[in-house]
Amino acid sequence: MPDLRSLTDDQVIDELRHRVRRARIARNLPQAELARQAGLSYHTVNRFEADQGAPSLATFVAILRVLGAVDDLDAVLPVPPLDPLDPKAHERQRASKRTPPAAAGDWRWGDEE
Repeated sequence: MPDLRSLTDDQVIDELRHRVRRARIARNLPQAELARQAGLSYHTVNRFEADQGAPSLATFVAILRVLGAVDDLDAVLPVPPLDPLDPKAHERQRASKRTPPAAAGDWRWGDEE
């Protein structure tokens, strides 16, 4: 399995396509049946696996749902917890304009302000 951090965005998309195809074949699902269950056209699924154009997020999610992998998204991007001790805690609506502090391992001499 490749180290995804070292790949370009296009290479990561290609890896996702490959994994979807392998998961579909492992479940013995023809492209036409995957398309039917996902509510997509056969050509959409075929183009997705054949690297013909960028897939939409909706297409990707529909395919993941049929493959039983939607719940796996929690491992990829878990919901950030709210601070239970902060009475004003609520889900943020936007990011701050301030630059976030660097991670502890990113600090170098001369970086202090």
